[in-house]
Amino acid sequence: MRKAVFFDVDGTLYKEGRGVPESTREGIRKLRENGHLAFVCSGRGRLMVPEEILDIGFDGILATCGMYGEFRGEKVFEYRMEEELVHWTRRYLAGYKSNFIMEGNEWIFYEEEKYREHGADWYIKAILAKCPECFLPIAKEGDVRACKCGVHIFGDENTVERGFAGLKERFQVMRHTPNIAEIVPHGHSKGTGIRHICEKLGIALTDTFSFGDSCNDVAMLQTTNTGIVMGDGTDAAMAYADYVTSPLYEDGIWNGLSHFGLLKKM
Repeated sequence: MRKAVFFDVDGTLYKEGRGVPESTREGIRKLRENGHLAFVCSGRGRLMVPEEILDIGFDGILATCGMYGEFRGEKVFEYRMEEELVHWTRRYLAGYKSNFIMEGNEWIFYEEEKYREHGADWYIKAILAKCPECFLPIAKEGDVRACKCGVHIFGDENTVERGFAGLKERFQVMRHTPNIAEIVPHGHSKGTGIRHICEKLGIALTDTFSFGDSCNDVAMLQTTNTGIVMGDGTDAAMAYADYVTSPLYEDGIWNGLSHFGLLKKM
């Protein structure tokens, strides 16, 4: 029976600056050779999925935490933040010492004043290296075609906690560090993206697997029939693992696929 396997990017397929293990490339190649489907399932916007990931070869891509999906080069769905939510978010974060980006699949938008004050973190530097023309100041762009946000709130612990607590009114807040979070509009997640693509393609959720490592993978791990967490994954992800494979750079993808017999011919 053909299976569909969903792979997170950062911390699962590779880490920035370290590249993709050869065993990962070979495992996904054999997975597809055996008739199964392989999907990227990333928090990144579509334009920010690294070429070295795409070069592995995938059947489809889910991006911006499940708000965008494509299959074999054709867009299947895309959901965006409504204009009212964009304005609410800007007003809300204006009340905090913060930096944020509004991330879409073709463009990434930033608040010019906050960017001048706080500068670029590693992800913004990656955007500027990969696609500087896609990084646009909000004030100069009337149509903010964004799906989710990355938010960095500065200040003491109480201020930061209050800031993220208020965002929960409108967003799912997934904190990667005490000060930094991805926020996705309520009703959307990697899990809903998987449901959408599986429904469109006629794939039963009972025939799905996922590989992840962090808090933004929890909905994906819960949605697929079998959730596999990398051996060096976070505690937030481990709590939802059906199986823990070896760490990323210790053949984690290969070993996880092999454990479930996905590298054998059907």
